[in-house]
Amino acid sequence: MNTQIATRVWDHVLQSREPIAQRFYSRLFAEFPQYRVLFDDIDEPRRRKLVGTFGIAACTIDDTETVHPHLMRIGKQLASLHFNERDLLNFQEVFVKALAECCGENWTTDCEKAWNELFENHLIPNLNHGLLQ
Repeated sequence: MNTQIATRVWDHVLQSREPIAQRFYSRLFAEFPQYRVLFDDIDEPRRRKLVGTFGIAACTIDDTETVHPHLMRIGKQLASLHFNERDLLNFQEVFVKALAECCGENWTTDCEKAWNELFENHLIPNLNHGLLQ
């Protein structure tokens, strides 16, 4: 897994004009409209925080003692919305697409691979652990 590529992508995204959270939720609700009702009661700052957590986790994933418990806590919060692992996989799919859109021509197959590996090896397992607590 190449965390340097993921970090470089996240840095680029932070420089983007359109916030990643806006792009992510627009795409999420378009591709999976069933999530709209779940997020209607969640205010904009908390929505942005969830998306930002993915990026921060990617940049600090080597600090597993800090990042993994934080992801588990978020998973526990998502459990209150009745999320399951399939929902996390949907988030991964949409998030990676949103990153690609933000990066435009700077997005490569290596970027896609790095982010998918981050989700598959760290984000989803730890979020899922929190869901199951």
